[in-house]
Amino acid sequence: MLLEHNTDDIEIILIDDCSTDNSIEVIHQILDELNNFKQDNITIIQHKENKGVAYTKQEALDSSKGEFFIFIDGDDFIPEDYIETLIEYAKSNKALIYNFRTRLYPCGTTMDLDFTLWNKLFNRRAIDKYNIHFDTSLQNMDDVELWRRVSDTYPSIMEDVMPVNKIIYYYNLLAENTLTHEESLWYQTMDNLKEECR
Repeated sequence: MLLEHNTDDIEIILIDDCSTDNSIEVIHQILDELNNFKQDNITIIQHKENKGVAYTKQEALDSSKGEFFIFIDGDDFIPEDYIETLIEYAKSNKALIYNFRTRLYPCGTTMDLDFTLWNKLFNRRAIDKYNIHFDTSLQNMDDVELWRRVSDTYPSIMEDVMPVNKIIYYYNLLAENTLTHEESLWYQTMDNLKEECR
């Protein structure tokens, strides 16, 4: 669990975009139960109205203060050594962006996804150098749009991307259609993978 790795070197930003379940109550309950939890290391943002996934990601990016930045979708999974692995690669300073391998849940298929953001570690210098920001008007496909836009504007960005041959992110296929329009290419791609997993 990410919160169990909470140290002075980790900043956690949680955004509740008007969720309709009891997730925010669960978060507070978990935090209350963690004896070693450091309040200064975590920020909880609650919206009074739904802003959308692209808006919340940009808000998290703007609110962050650290040298490195990662995204974790609320319905995905990370291994216990997630933070340790990130820190290990980040300290090498060999690249501005690290691209980790992804395993699809529940079928176990492994993929290298270059056009997503949630399986990457960004150095702050990469965010500034390549003007990485979200189109906050989008309701889905925001990460694909961002990556394509940045790649088209800055073709040299791939020189700053380092592939890491280690599975460190688990993408939850079961929750995919909750945010993605059924006519989108991303939905169709994931839907095809679901069929292959059956």
